[in-house]
Amino acid sequence: MRTKLLMIVTVVAMMGLVFSAPASAQDGPTVTSDPTYVDAPGEATFIITGEGFSDPGLFILACDIPEGDATPTVDTCDVTNLVPTSPDSDGNIAETEVTYDIPEGGLAIAISNVDASDAGFTIITIGEEDAAEVEAAEEELPETGSESTQLAIIGLTIAAGGAMVVAGSRRLGNI
Repeated sequence: MRTKLLMIVTVVAMMGLVFSAPASAQDGPTVTSDPTYVDAPGEATFIITGEGFSDPGLFILACDIPEGDATPTVDTCDVTNLVPTSPDSDGNIAETEVTYDIPEGGLAIAISNVDASDAGFTIITIGEEDAAEVEAAEEELPETGSESTQLAIIGLTIAAGGAMVVAGSRRLGNI
């Protein structure tokens, strides 16, 4: 009986360790731009980078910013001015310098494959960077993940094992 109980506790603990996964901040690819804003409409040069891409046939392209929270689509992008790029083995896009004419409403810069199944974008705004955005960007992000779950499972496993040892030693003392 004691052996069966120990095996059950061990299997449950191992399943908990196997199925616990670290937190993930974002699912899809991300695109970053330096700078993220311009002082006035007109021609500007940007350094574009990306992370999380998998398709080797990617392009950097400029897109109009759709109204509301909609994401840029092929209909809103300039497909006549494509800059080819490819991710490295980790899915990162190396720094690429691009120059675009920024309209009054701002501009979205996208990295995408032909069918937009592997795509991400960043927004270029007009005017100075918002002070709240600067402060939020400078704050240190909290550590996330499943460390506490793993520690709880390990602690419960050790406690259950200790209880089994105590219970087993009491039975032997009664014989």
